Amino acid sequence: MIPSTPPTVIWNNINTPQLNLRQIKQYEDYVALRIECSISSGVPLTPSVLHVNEKVRKAHTTLVLNGITATQEMRRLKEKSLRRLERDEGTIIIANYGPITVYDARLRVAKDQQNRRANQDAELRRYYAKEVRDEAVYLRRWLFSVRKLLRSSLKEYHPIEQHRSQPSYSQEVRPFTVSEFFIKTQSELCIKSTELLATRYCAHREMHGKMKESKLLAKQARDAQQEHIPKIFPFYWNPPFLLPFDYNINIVKDAVDLIASPSRKQRGKQKALSVNDDELDIDESEDDEEIEEEEEAEEGEEDDDDISVKDTIEVR
Repeated sequence: MIPSTPPTVIWNNINTPQLNLRQIKQYEDYVALRIECSISSGVPLTPSVLHVNEKVRKAHTTLVLNGITATQEMRRLKEKSLRRLERDEGTIIIANYGPITVYDARLRVAKDQQNRRANQDAELRRYYAKEVRDEAVYLRRWLFSVRKLLRSSLKEYHPIEQHRSQPSYSQEVRPFTVSEFFIKTQSELCIKSTELLATRYCAHREMHGKMKESKLLAKQARDAQQEHIPKIFPFYWNPPFLLPFDYNINIVKDAVDLIASPSRKQRGKQKALSVNDDELDIDESEDDEEIEEEEEAEEGEEDDDDISVKDTIEVR
């Protein structure tokens, strides 16, 4: 029998099957049979058999190359894992509580560094709070001395006598209103206001620091023999005690807030209490008659010599 290719089959339109071992074995047997028949009969092989034989050869070559490559890749991965294991074993450090690796050591170092920075920040905050408390001590001392001085001078202040001591340039009667009595009352309120006096202390410290800084700059310019010497900030303040040498506006402001916070809280509570009182509904119908009776009794006892704000007193 002479082998021949069926004319109805178009091999170019047929997909190549998957290369599994069973199909490859069948193709090899078929190609070997065709080659044996061609040798025994002396008939050359058909182009399709030659094509299939070439495909089988390429497939064998690919499998061999893949096997070699896979073997080399497996050997490389194994050697890499062995080197990693040796490196990890070489980087183990015997610590106090057992062996640790370099990664654990780095993690501990990072944690220690984070804790050290946190402790440094906490120490800076603690030192800053201590400076604020020290500044508050100086502020309380200044408030005590200033209030003592102002109260003594205010006690000796008499508005009527001061008005009488003024020179008169005419024979007319000089009017003296009752509103001038409120000068002393307002001064007493200012003395009692801790927040107002503390703000004044903050302004004095700021201007005093600016004056000292301008003096230092002028001295440095004179020592360096510069042509332009900065002007000294004109401010003179003679406190009754020695102030801290280091000046920081933030520390002074925080000290002022520390001293003035109780008065602010008290004022806020009083304001809230007044708002709550305004919201209350009080029934005063029962007390109207008693109030009218009291007003009638007071009108009978009142004199006509009461002084109002717009009244005037003749001082001769």
